[in-house]
Amino acid sequence: MIRTSQQPISVAILAGGQSKRMGADKALLRLPPDDKPLLQIAIEAVRPISDDVFVVSRPRPEYGRF
Repeated sequence: MIRTSQQPISVAILAGGQSKRMGADKALLRLPPDDKPLLQIAIEAVRPISDDVFVVSRPRPEYGRF
């Protein structure tokens, strides 16, 4: 989806929760076919509509690479 409006847009990706049922951090879960973390897939999905993308979560050093 390409935006045609000239208004800037920000995108917040919510990466909260304790992942109790999953047993592991869902944002870092690697998915086929590219074996990328779910958080990276989400960021790449919204990049075409905004350069202002941020992750909302509790402090997580593991998210620093994103």
